[in-house]
Amino acid sequence: MAQRTNQMLAASLAAFAGIVHAIKVPDHFSIATWLGVLFVMDAIGLVLMAVWLLVRPSRLAAGAAGLLAIGTAGGYVISRTVGLPSVGRLPWDTIGIVVTVGELALALVCLPMLATRRSMAASEDVRRAA
Repeated sequence: MAQRTNQMLAASLAAFAGIVHAIKVPDHFSIATWLGVLFVMDAIGLVLMAVWLLVRPSRLAAGAAGLLAIGTAGGYVISRTVGLPSVGRLPWDTIGIVVTVGELALALVCLPMLATRRSMAASEDVRRAA
């Protein structure tokens, strides 16, 4: 039961972050084309992670989602502290902070899923058969 709850929470967090990134694509294309492209790729990746975690949950899905979330959150922090090439430092914004907290939560929620030995889908099948 807790495993399924983690899967649903992880998928929800990934979908939330992906949708927000998709909404913010035009803003970031206006800053720099390469930044807009990164936002498109991030939006697609996060939504795909959400679907993967729901449809075929596995350690690989959890690991990929967690790494993408950490990378995305790290990119946000770097863009606000050190700055980005050809862009410089961007201002902190509320939605960016909320999404970054969500991405870090996604990474944390994925940790217990990585600790499972068996495929999560296989363990669901065993429970249903019992």
